[in-house]
Amino acid sequence: MPNDQSSKSQKQTSKQTNNFWLSISLALNFVLGLVSISALVHYLLNRRRSNGREQPLSNPLEESNTQSPPAILITEEKQLSAKEKIGGIQPIPDIKNNPENPNKKNNRSSGINRWPQTKQDYKRYAIALLSIAIVINIIAIVYQSLGDFTSATNNARLATFFWAFSVVLAGLSARFFTTYSQTETESEGRARYSIRDIIFNRTFLSLFPILLLALVLRVVPIMNRGLQLDEWYWLDSAKYILKGVVVSPFAFIGDYPTNLPAYPLAFLLLIVRNAMLAVRLIGVIYSLIAISLVYFFVKKTLGFTAAVCGALLMTFSAWDIHMSGLGYLNVNISPMLVAAILFLLHQVWEQKYTFWTLFGLAFLTAICIHLLYVPTFLAVPVGLVLLIHWMRRHNGRRMKEIVLFGLFFFIVMSPIIQKVIQYPDTISRHSDYLQQNLHLSSEAETPLDYYLGQFILVHKDYIKGDLNVGTQGLWGITFDPLVLALSMAGNILIVIQVLRKKSHPFWLVVIFTFSVQLLMPFVLLYRTESVWRAYPILPLVYLIAIFVLVEISCLMKWIARKAMPDRKNLFTVFMAVNLALYFMINLPWFGYFFSVYAKPEDTYENTTCHAAAELIAQKIPKGSVIYMAEELCFPLVSILYDSTGDQYHFVKVQSEDSLTGLKKGDYVLLFNSRNSGYFLADLQVMLEQKLGEHQTEMVSPPYDTLPVLYLIKK
Repeated sequence: MPNDQSSKSQKQTSKQTNNFWLSISLALNFVLGLVSISALVHYLLNRRRSNGREQPLSNPLEESNTQSPPAILITEEKQLSAKEKIGGIQPIPDIKNNPENPNKKNNRSSGINRWPQTKQDYKRYAIALLSIAIVINIIAIVYQSLGDFTSATNNARLATFFWAFSVVLAGLSARFFTTYSQTETESEGRARYSIRDIIFNRTFLSLFPILLLALVLRVVPIMNRGLQLDEWYWLDSAKYILKGVVVSPFAFIGDYPTNLPAYPLAFLLLIVRNAMLAVRLIGVIYSLIAISLVYFFVKKTLGFTAAVCGALLMTFSAWDIHMSGLGYLNVNISPMLVAAILFLLHQVWEQKYTFWTLFGLAFLTAICIHLLYVPTFLAVPVGLVLLIHWMRRHNGRRMKEIVLFGLFFFIVMSPIIQKVIQYPDTISRHSDYLQQNLHLSSEAETPLDYYLGQFILVHKDYIKGDLNVGTQGLWGITFDPLVLALSMAGNILIVIQVLRKKSHPFWLVVIFTFSVQLLMPFVLLYRTESVWRAYPILPLVYLIAIFVLVEISCLMKWIARKAMPDRKNLFTVFMAVNLALYFMINLPWFGYFFSVYAKPEDTYENTTCHAAAELIAQKIPKGSVIYMAEELCFPLVSILYDSTGDQYHFVKVQSEDSLTGLKKGDYVLLFNSRNSGYFLADLQVMLEQKLGEHQTEMVSPPYDTLPVLYLIKK
């Protein structure tokens, strides 16, 4: 029987190996086939162009040699208009095609044929790349359906590779479609900038100090707290990604429906060797990106001065400072996604978009759906804006744009199809929340009474955020009193101003997105205790607040014009005054918050586990063996070093058998967590007795309720 079993296992192994190489062969044959087809198309197009059926783009150098001098003046005027169009930043002249430099050979005139050259070439390239992307994406779906894509199988690796490759090809096709659709005026308006031009641009000079201040405010307290259990989940997943144990970005982490946010953390761990800093720095980076997007959105809609004020308001947000410093990666990515999608939607609404913009919008919307969290509801405003965009002018061009958006969206979102088929529980929790609310509403006197009561609870959460300050873990809605007042007034003021045609209609989309992100997770779904679901509304609240500040400043400017008709820059002056008044009125709020924001709460993770991690870093050389009891602190401490390659060897003490390998030079760490609910008295007593059987040295101060460290001498 053993021989039969071994022969069966060998056959299974050889069969798996043959299947693997068969899959590789099929994939290589497919890629080679695509390359062959592309080469054939390339040859036919070049042959057609050489026969004179299609003329390449005009050569500025050839035109300058054949045309009269006034043509050169026209070219200079176009360059000047392009310069004025970009706001006065001096572009670097194109020496390659400069008629004043005839000694510089032009690539096309010298016989070098760079393809593509014409707009039709870009169109063909874009269509070919998108077609290949769709085919490869379908292959990825097939490989994903062949087995369990959450495990480290060859099919899972190929599915992930083909999906990522198809997304890259779709992005390239969008770039070629953008080049194809650009007019000559748009192409001329694009100029290269020097580093000096960028640094001394007023956008950079205003935004960079704000981001630097925001970074300091968010980085200062993040190392003062011990690692939390949810942060351990993300670090553990990132560690397995780096080791190759997890190969799919569409797997699970505990009861989290996705592991996608762990991939940026895995990349950051390769750069930042401190695990605790890495898992929390991700949220800070997301916060800085969200502030930047709010700045650029306000700059486009309300002007430069309002953009600076809006970014400053969000920089000092107590809610954002606290939440961004926690390693809850599925939570603190939400404001960035909301701000990014809103920024792109505004470009679509203003019809100042490209196919590259549509690809970015489709990519971010699909990522929101992959997260299967509150950002998933962003698909609602995206669909609304695209529907309005289509209804404005439903011609052939708009139809092509909608179709391309749908294809881009499908390519990025396609893995979730097999995920839901293989694991129906992926969306079961969300459907359970909906069913529970429907059940509770049916038991109430009327469904309207129940949902109205849920709305009242949301309103109470909204206005009582000051109770969260100083507490441990994730916070619910937490805004200072003035931002609360401005945001609540802003919802009404925006509607009035849009109806009066005094404000841009897109601000109604901002209010609609705010309502969707706040009401759907708490009113439509069962609210549970996850009050931090409201965190995505953060940038929306500050957008509404800055809108009200702008309206107040405009009103003050209108009044001041009566007395000082010749005074200039009144709006900027009143915005600065209102911003100063905001900080002065909120001094007690900010004083209370900043007095506690860097002082961690006295919890098990912040005292016992954090102290144990510091002992290891300060007292134990790398490569040592460390024995610790099987408490919650064991995974929270060991992951900080195990995921960064420091090569400590941690031994979990579960019974006396776990100490059989204890020898000279090893370390024993006693947690002494007697005052916590995680204390294991039996293991503590056993470790103390075992230490009494050896000659030891205490290498840490003696504590009764804090961790102590012993070195085995003999």
